This record gives sequence, structure tokens and C-alpha cells, in this order.
Amino acid sequence: MPNPYAHGQPADPVKEFAGREEELRRVRSCVESSRAGHITNVFIDGEWGIGKTSLLNKLRPELQERGPVISEDLADSEEQLVWFYSAMFSELMEAEPHGVAPELFDDLDVRDSRRIRKLLKGIWEGLRERAERYELVVIMLDNLERAQPDFLSGVRDVFQRLAQEGARYMLIFAGKRLPVPEDTDASDPIGRFFNPRIVLRPLERAVSLEAIQKPVRFLPFSFADDAARLIHDRAAGHPYFLKLICHEIYDLAEGKAAVDVPRLEKLWPDVEDRLEAARFGGQFTKLPVGEQMTLLYASLLGPRFEAKELRSVITKSLDTYLDRLVDKRELVRSVSRGVYELYHPLFRTYLQSKAREKRIRSA
Repeated sequence: MPNPYAHGQPADPVKEFAGREEELRRVRSCVESSRAGHITNVFIDGEWGIGKTSLLNKLRPELQERGPVISEDLADSEEQLVWFYSAMFSELMEAEPHGVAPELFDDLDVRDSRRIRKLLKGIWEGLRERAERYELVVIMLDNLERAQPDFLSGVRDVFQRLAQEGARYMLIFAGKRLPVPEDTDASDPIGRFFNPRIVLRPLERAVSLEAIQKPVRFLPFSFADDAARLIHDRAAGHPYFLKLICHEIYDLAEGKAAVDVPRLEKLWPDVEDRLEAARFGGQFTKLPVGEQMTLLYASLLGPRFEAKELRSVITKSLDTYLDRLVDKRELVRSVSRGVYELYHPLFRTYLQSKAREKRIRSA
């Protein structure tokens, strides 16, 4: 039968989704405020693979009971506002009777924010007239890390005015980061517009165990609790790596019997080979040599390392390499000024094995 751990895909809202109770509670609280007319827009923030899209998918069915839900991935387009409004109007017209004369859409210039706002207000009023159950229109937009500088300000200008005019459009946007520093949210217009900002973290151990066991609860395959705890520890609670590890173990075990710690340890070298093929190898081998060497030496330091610890071996361009690895590659995190960590412990283990192959010693 098909492997129940579909890694690289959002968690199925029923069969796989686990935890996130506090995050769900906070979004639901914002929905209730928006239903009451106090529009509260939410930004779901978190690194790659942490479960942002899964959370949106979990919320969508219950939000559809309140009214239309528009759901899109932000296009990497030269004119994102044009794309955004075109996609939104298309979905609104297909999903529900919009209550607006079709001729209003003729020759619509989606660059005209005043006309966009007028049309959206008319759609809202038409929806409310046609069905009392329409309490809210929710617009979900994923992959906000693709946003161009003017996109969020343009969206804010339209929807903030709509809220003031009584049209209940709530935005739930998600991305690797809101392009506003977290500690300046209160003073930045975009930070105030998306409030709260919900940051997704790795799963706690109990939730990881649920996520590991849930997809196979009706199958002739299982993980012993101690093996599941070990998987959580090695994945550091990261949803993507939890699913990827479980996918590979299920495949290696041919979907049969129970996997305990001895069985897991026996399979682990093959799992590491598959992690390299599926993720780490492609990330590392495509890098310029200077960035590769920076990563290899960094892996031989502690889980967190300082830039000054690398200067004796990376004598040129270290700051440039680190900036690229943090901002462009997202393989290194900046913890504080001059202090860094690799983005995942399993990536560090992979790099250490490559350092041994090259006979590289600690800086």
C-alpha cells in the first residue's frame, strides 16, 4: 500500500495533523473578533517546513462555515498586486454569488485601489444580502516570503479602509517571515496591520509522538514509543524531518511489524543516506567552495558557534559567506550578533560526515 508518510506535502487535516492547539486557539479568537466587526488580521510566521500550510489547511473547513474562503499561494510575479486581486475576484465569483453586477468587472483596472475597494465593499454587501450566514470573508495567502516591497503596503491600504467601512474581510497570511523585524511590530504600519503575529516553533515531544503514530494507527506497522521519542529527538521536533524520517523507515521496513529502538538503529545508516539524497546533498553540493568550507568547519564547532572561531581557517570573505548562508541559503541562523547555528542538527551531522571524508579538522 502507499507510504502513509507523504513527506514534502502539508499534513492531511484529519489523518496527520497533530498539535498546534494554542496557535489554532489564537487564530479562532481573531476570527471571532473579526466576526464581531473588529477585523484582526493574522500573520503566521515560521521557517521552511515547520507546518504553516498545514495549519492553514486545518483551519479552512471551519472558516468556510462563516463565509467564503479565498486560498492562494503568492505568485512570484512582477506585478503581485495585479495577480492578487485578479485571483481573488476570480475565486469570489466562482465560489459564491457575489451580488455585484457583472458589468462592474468589465475593464477592471486592478491598479486602481479606489475602484478595487469599492468593488470589494459591494461584494461584501451583496453577500450579506443574499445569505445571513455570511459573517466574514477570509483571504488566506501563503508563501509571503516572495512578497515584493510594495505588495503588503498596497494590500494594507485597501483592506484597512474596507475594515473602517464595515466590510468584513479578514486576512490570514503565512510565510517564512513578515518583512518587519519582530521587535518593531508595534511601530511599523505593516506590523500593526498584521497583529497578532503567530510564530510556529518545532513540535514538543508529545505532539511529535502523535504525529508519528497517527498515520499508521490502522496499519500492520507501528513505532514503539521509545523509537518514536528517538525520532523526535533526531528530528528536533521539525515536522518536515519527522515525516521524512518516518517515510524512509516505513519504506525500509516494507511497511511491516513494529520498529523499536534496536530496529531503528539498524536502519539508521540507510536513513542518513536517504536524507542526504532527499535533502542535504542537493543543498550542499551546489554551493560555492567558500561557503562549503565555511559550513564544514562550522559543523566541527559546537551547536552554536561564533564567527571569530572560523577566521583562522576561513581567512577571506567569511562575513560574505555567512551573510549568504543566512539570508539567501537559509542554511545557517543568526542567533545573536556574531553567533550562529546550522539550521538543523541532522544537517550538522551530515556536514560532519563530509568533513571526515575530507579529513578536515576543527578550526
